Amino acid sequence: MTSFREFAETCQAIEKISSTIDTTNRVADLLKKVDVEELPIATHFIMSEVFPAWIGEQLGIGTSLLYVSLSKASGMSIKSIESLIRTTGDIGDTALLILKEKRKNQVTFSSYLEEQPELSITEVYKRFKTASEASGKGSQEIKVKNLQFLFNSSTPREAKYISRLALEELRIGVGEGVVRDAIAKAFSVPSDMVEHSFMVTNDLGIVAAAAKRGGIEALGHLGIEINRPIKVMLSQISSDIDADIRDMKEVAIEWKFDGARVQIHKDGNSVTLFHENLKMLRTPSRILWK
Repeated sequence: MTSFREFAETCQAIEKISSTIDTTNRVADLLKKVDVEELPIATHFIMSEVFPAWIGEQLGIGTSLLYVSLSKASGMSIKSIESLIRTTGDIGDTALLILKEKRKNQVTFSSYLEEQPELSITEVYKRFKTASEASGKGSQEIKVKNLQFLFNSSTPREAKYISRLALEELRIGVGEGVVRDAIAKAFSVPSDMVEHSFMVTNDLGIVAAAAKRGGIEALGHLGIEINRPIKVMLSQISSDIDADIRDMKEVAIEWKFDGARVQIHKDGNSVTLFHENLKMLRTPSRILWK
């Protein structure tokens, strides 16, 4: 298991970096350290995602739930937390300050730390997963309890990034391009091969794990799978059509019609539709084919 501390330290370092190259190097260093089983999680975490976009799973955690969870974990009133957020302007910095104050007031904090095992990346994911699956009566309480557990088990710095992850807003500026290049650097595979693998899997977490397990050969085995939508090709405005045609040498041209673009995935009699933003339009269902 990889400790969440490693992830938090990387995020903190990246916040102070302005260079894309340096950011890529820090992400690559993190990916090297993470156990291969946890790489899909860490890869999405660093992009401010808890789940891959194509899964369509939502955390369902808002600021009010975070305030309640922080209040229960720290003993500070929700009104005081809201007041502090107006000062800091950020839930992560607020969580950091609140838990720092709590730890300072704990006489037995040193012995408490010795007794507490390090929070792992997997544990954070499992708690988020449990929160996302909670529904119906009592679901809010389940979400709060899991967030409270994470805050009680984390250091103030870890709590900062747990809070931001809960809202899927890490605010460190790491996107797909940086992670793609970081995977290439971390596991010594060509960047264009990482890009192709991403195109056919639509999941950089899967790509990172494959690259770590088997390098170029493993990436070569990745491909399109049913019920995992691939990214759609998006059009771009051309300032000079003739020049673009000369650059591409061979082109195919068709009329663009307005309407909804969907991907249809058929597995036997089960059909799943995905919107162009990769969200599932309907759950798999059985249909009759003539």
